[in-house]
Amino acid sequence: MRDAVSREDFLRRLQSNIFSVQCIINAWYCKEAPWLSWDCEEELRRLLEVRMNLIPMLKEAFARYHEKGIPPVRALVMDYTDDPETYNIDDEYIFCRDLLVAPIVSGKNSRRVYLPKAERWYDWWTGEKVESGWHEVITENIPVFCIRRE
Repeated sequence: MRDAVSREDFLRRLQSNIFSVQCIINAWYCKEAPWLSWDCEEELRRLLEVRMNLIPMLKEAFARYHEKGIPPVRALVMDYTDDPETYNIDDEYIFCRDLLVAPIVSGKNSRRVYLPKAERWYDWWTGEKVESGWHEVITENIPVFCIRRE
C-alpha cells in the first residue's frame, strides 16, 4: 500500500492489503504515519490483528504452494473450473485455502459478489451461512467468505 487520498481510501486499501501475500504499508515518504493523518489508528490496529490471525493460514498456504504449486492467492477459476461464472470474474480472489475475498473500492459501500457452487459458504466476519450465487453485499468492511470443510 503506497498512497491514499482520503481516510476511507486508506481503510479500503488497508482492508485489501491484509488479505494479500505481503502486507506492507509503504509510507516512508509521508510526513507522518498515514493512520495518524487519517485518524484511523484504532481501525488499523483491528485490521492488523486480523492479519496476525491469518499467519497460520498463510504458512499452510505457502507449504501447499511449495508442495503442490497451488498459489496462496489465485483467481476463482483456478478452484472452480467447473463453474462457468468464475471465468469472467477478475475482482474477487481465493486467499489461502478457504477464503474468498471481494474488495470494495473507495467511494462505495456495496458490490456484487459471486460465491461459486460449494457445499457451504459462510460470511467470514459474522459466521452466517450464505448460499452460492450472486449477492449484493453492503458493508463498511471487506467482504470475505469462507468454506467450512468437514
